[in-house]
Amino acid sequence: MSKESSDDDGMSNQELDRYRKILGELLRLERKTAVRLRNEGRINDEVLRKIEHELDLSETRLTLS
Repeated sequence: MSKESSDDDGMSNQELDRYRKILGELLRLERKTAVRLRNEGRINDEVLRKIEHELDLSETRLTLS
C-alpha cells in the first residue's frame, strides 16, 4: 500500500470510506432506537434530546474527519 493511498493511520481511502459508512449506519440505528424507546415510554423527551444531541455531535465529527 503506498503512502498516497492511505491516511496517517495506515487505512486506505477505500477502507476509510467503508469505516465512515458503517459508523454512519450505526448512528442512524442508534437514533432510530432512541426514538423507539421514547415512543414506547421507556425514556422521556429530555433523555431523547440528550441522546440526539450526542448523536448529532458524532455525525458532525464523522463528516469533518
